[in-house]
Amino acid sequence: MHYPLATLHPLIQQHLHPRRLLKHARQCTPTQATWQAAFKHAACLRVAFMQQTVLAKDSAALTLLVQACTAGAVSLANRLHAYGAALRAAESRYEQIAHLQAQYAVLEKQLLCFVQYLRRYFPAHFNQEQPLPCSSTQKAQQRLAAHVATLQAALQTTGAADSFIAVVLAPFTPCIQAAPVQPLTYGRLLYLQRLAQELHDCIHHPATADTTIAVIVCLTQNNCNHPALVQYLVAQWQQHTAELPLPEAAAFWATRLREYTLMPHYGREGLYPALPPLRDSIVAAIRHEIQDAGAIASHTAAPPRQGAEPLVTTSLSVTQLAVLLRLLVHCGMIKCSNQSALFRQIAGAVRTEKAAKLSAESLRIKYHTPERTAISIVKDCLLQMVSALHKL
Repeated sequence: MHYPLATLHPLIQQHLHPRRLLKHARQCTPTQATWQAAFKHAACLRVAFMQQTVLAKDSAALTLLVQACTAGAVSLANRLHAYGAALRAAESRYEQIAHLQAQYAVLEKQLLCFVQYLRRYFPAHFNQEQPLPCSSTQKAQQRLAAHVATLQAALQTTGAADSFIAVVLAPFTPCIQAAPVQPLTYGRLLYLQRLAQELHDCIHHPATADTTIAVIVCLTQNNCNHPALVQYLVAQWQQHTAELPLPEAAAFWATRLREYTLMPHYGREGLYPALPPLRDSIVAAIRHEIQDAGAIASHTAAPPRQGAEPLVTTSLSVTQLAVLLRLLVHCGMIKCSNQSALFRQIAGAVRTEKAAKLSAESLRIKYHTPERTAISIVKDCLLQMVSALHKL
C-alpha cells in the first residue's frame, strides 16, 4: 500500500520551512507553486486514502493504514503550528509574515479535517490513544476547565468535603494545566467529556439521598480508575472501622465487599486503559483489609484451653444441631452478625454422642443445606418440647 501523506511530508518539512520562505521573501523568489502543490495534495488526501483502503487485505491492514495516516497528519499539523509560532516571533522583521501565517493555518486546517474524517468514518480502526494536535489541545483544555469549575461549584453546594471534591476532580486536573502532565488523547478527551456530563447529571439529580454515594457510584460505573479514588474510599472506611470491635469491623468490610462485587459495571473503557477497572481495584483493596483484619484476629484471639472438654453434650446429630441452630437464628433468639464466629463457638462448646469434636466447617455446610430427615426429627423434638411446656 502507498502512504497517502508521502508527498506532503517533504513539501512541509523542506519547502515550507519558515527559514526557507523568509529567505525567498527577501530574494523575491516565487513560492506560490509550492503552496498550490501542498494545498492540492492536502485536498486529495481522502481520495488517496480511499484508493489505498481497497488494497488493504484485512482489518489489521486497514487499522495500520488509518493509524499511520492519523499519526502522520497530526505530526504535520503540529509542525505547521510550530512554523506559525516561529513566524510570530519574527513578525516585526517582514511584511509578508501575516500572509504566510494564514497559509500555514489553511494547510493545518485541511490536515485536521482529514483526521476528523478518519475518526468519524473509521472509529473501529482509529487510535484513541493518539494525542490531540497542538492547536486542538488548548481549546479542549479550556472546555474541560469550564466543566471542572461547574462541577466544583455544584459539589460545594452539596456540602461535600474539600478532600472528596479534590478526588472527584483528580481525573481532570492533569489535563487542564498549561503544560499537561499527561498527553490529552482523543480517547481521554471523549471519556472526560462524557464523565463530566454524567457527574453533572448525578449531582443535580442524584439516585440516592446521599450525593456523595451517588457520585461514587457514578465514578465506579464509568470506570474512573484513578488511584486517588480508591485511596480515599479505603482511608474513609479505615477511619470508620478504627473504633469498632473486630467482629463489627469484619462485618462492615464484608458488606462493602458484597456491595462492590455486585455493583453493575458497564465494561466501559477506563480513564487509564492500562490499569485494572475501578471496581476491581476497590474489591482488591477491601479483600486486603479483610485479610489484615483476619491476621489481627488470629494474633489477638485467646489461646485455646489445653485439654479442656466440650461443655455440652447433645443427643442431636450434627445435621440436626445445624437445623436447630438455623431456627434459633431465623427466629431472632440468637443475635449474630458473624456466622463464622458462631459456628466456631458452637463447635468448640458442644459435642454429640457420636462425635467428641465438631467441625465448624461441617456445621456451616449443614446449616445452609438442611436435610429433610433432620428437619423431621427436629420438628418432633420441638413438638415434645411444646408438650412438656404445657405440663410446667
